[in-house]
Amino acid sequence: MGSTSCIRPFGLALLFGATQLRAQAPGDSVRLRLGPGTAWVKGRIIRSDSLAVILRTATDTQEYRLADVTRLDRWKRDNMGVWLISGTLGGLAGWELEEALNGHTRSVTGSRGGDLAVGAGVGLLTAALIYTLHPASWHRARRRLAAAP
Repeated sequence: MGSTSCIRPFGLALLFGATQLRAQAPGDSVRLRLGPGTAWVKGRIIRSDSLAVILRTATDTQEYRLADVTRLDRWKRDNMGVWLISGTLGGLAGWELEEALNGHTRSVTGSRGGDLAVGAGVGLLTAALIYTLHPASWHRARRRLAAAP
């Protein structure tokens, strides 16, 4: 019993020490940086594990050790719901801020509720337009525990 109690913490330490990236699916578009101030390396993942990631770039195929990678971002679609809700709330806040700063007492639509609906609608349409033009962006890949072998 004494020898197995020593092995379990050691095994758990190995399991928790091994990390891999969430952006590990072959074919994912990624960009990585090997140090502060260095240029981004962009490519598609061919293979990745807890030690390295192999990328196909525009010019060649290269392997990078994860210990050398300081940042890795994955290109993925943004959440449309977040865009639309934040645009609507931003339109409301912008409308209220404009009224507070300029002290307008005249209503555009004849009622306060109508004015707020106009502000929300403008924010919603703006967010929808931005999402239509740019539906994806770079998202930082987080490290997580590697699966047990």
